[in-house]
Amino acid sequence: MDESTEQFRRALHERHAQVKKAALEAVEKCPQSDLAKCKEHIVAFQHASEHLRAILAEQDQPGWIRNGINLAKPVEVNRPNGGLAGQFHKWLFENWHVVKQPIQTTQASEVNFDKIFADARDSLGMPALFDRVVDVLERIIASKEIDSSIVSDKLNKLRDVLRANRTGSFTAILASIKWGRLVQRLLTGYCKANNLEGPVYDEFGDALHEAGMQFEKVQDEVSESALKTLVDAGGLRLLIERGIVNSTDLQGALPEGFLDAPTKSAGYIPGAGKPGLTHASKLEPRLQAEEEKNED
Repeated sequence: MDESTEQFRRALHERHAQVKKAALEAVEKCPQSDLAKCKEHIVAFQHASEHLRAILAEQDQPGWIRNGINLAKPVEVNRPNGGLAGQFHKWLFENWHVVKQPIQTTQASEVNFDKIFADARDSLGMPALFDRVVDVLERIIASKEIDSSIVSDKLNKLRDVLRANRTGSFTAILASIKWGRLVQRLLTGYCKANNLEGPVYDEFGDALHEAGMQFEKVQDEVSESALKTLVDAGGLRLLIERGIVNSTDLQGALPEGFLDAPTKSAGYIPGAGKPGLTHASKLEPRLQAEEEKNED
């Protein structure tokens, strides 16, 4: 397992442990006579769940995270309320067996950076651009105007490198372009020293420059695709809204407009917010009785 995957696993384990701890405290430390304290623990569960959700891709988020947050939110925004707290506790008792289960994710193991790169490389036409540079090189070599064995050898080697790596890895493409720039400088110096001119030499420089510029676009595409796979934009927006992360700290690290999409609706929970919902736990009658006592 590589280091980035291991870091993700550790973060996932730690944040899930925080959720389970908050869930237990929301039950065990809910005072009989202090609805405000009970609310505090339920809201702590909500925030811990949102913190966990922030690192999970949407397809990896268990249903209990969405449902638990939805039931805890009314508790957060309303005054201490035994009915709302009772609904949350009913849900937690019924779903604790799934809340405590390890979260199975696919995002870390299924992010194939080599495939992301290969898709971007091919869709943005890097093989064809390498072919163009090779074609120009072959015309320069065939002209026999280069009578330096050293320069000719470098041109032949560059042609072979570009041809072999037209569908190569990120490192192979990058190294090929850098090698090409070095050979271009060598050729430019040779042409100046020997008064060699012609459109084919300019075309070589133009073709190599275009390949380099396009490779920068490939890198941008790889970064954006990887971020979309690994980063939950909704979770980041939530962290920004809560002041946990400053949006200015993310500038330059995310593609333009990455955080602009509206947050998706978390869904409707049957029975949430409806007064009088009962359940078999001992907590709800106690909380509802306390609420009625406070209202009297």
